[in-house]
Amino acid sequence: MDNDYELIYMAQENEELEEEVYKKYKNLIYKKILKYCNSGNIDDYLNEAKLALHKSIENYQDKVPYICYLNMHLNSAIINFRLKEQNRETKEKNKIDALENIYNQDIKNEENKKYNPETIFFEELKYNILKNKIIDKLTYEEELVFTLKEQNYKTREIAEITDNNLKKIYNIINRIRIKVSNIMSNENNY
Repeated sequence: MDNDYELIYMAQENEELEEEVYKKYKNLIYKKILKYCNSGNIDDYLNEAKLALHKSIENYQDKVPYICYLNMHLNSAIINFRLKEQNRETKEKNKIDALENIYNQDIKNEENKKYNPETIFFEELKYNILKNKIIDKLTYEEELVFTLKEQNYKTREIAEITDNNLKKIYNIINRIRIKVSNIMSNENNY
C-alpha cells in the first residue's frame, strides 16, 4: 500500500495493521530515536515511539500529510521522554552530590575534631576552670589524691606515696567524687 491515507484509515479500523504502518516508518522512527537517545537504553525510546505511532494513527485526520503528523508526534514523545530521563538523572546526581557533601562534611568534622587548636584551647580552658573550682573545695589530703589520680596513678600507688592505708585512700576518693558531683550539678543548674 503506497497510499498513506488508505493505510492509516485501515489501521484506525484494524489495530493489526499498525504493524504495517510501523514497518513503513521504521527508518524514520529509528532516526528520531538515535537523534535524541544519549543513553544505551534504546528500548525505552522505542516503546515511546510506538506509543506515539499508535496515537498518531488513532488521532489522524487528513488535514496534513501523515508523515508530518507522525513526525510531530514522534518529536513530542521522544523529546518529552528525554526530558523526563534528564530530570531523573539530575535528581539521581543531586542525591549522589548531597550524599557526597554529607560524607565530606563528616570527614571535615572528624578532621576538625582530630586537631583544632581553638577547640583544644577552649576545652583545656573549661577543664582548667572546672579543675580549679574542684580544687578550691578539696582539703589538702583530697587535693593530693586528686592530683595523683589525675596523673593516672593507681589507688595502691597513691596509698604508698601518701603513706596511708588503702581504705583511707578509697574514702578520700569517695569524698572527692561527692564534691565533684555537687560542683557539676551546680554547674548544670546555671
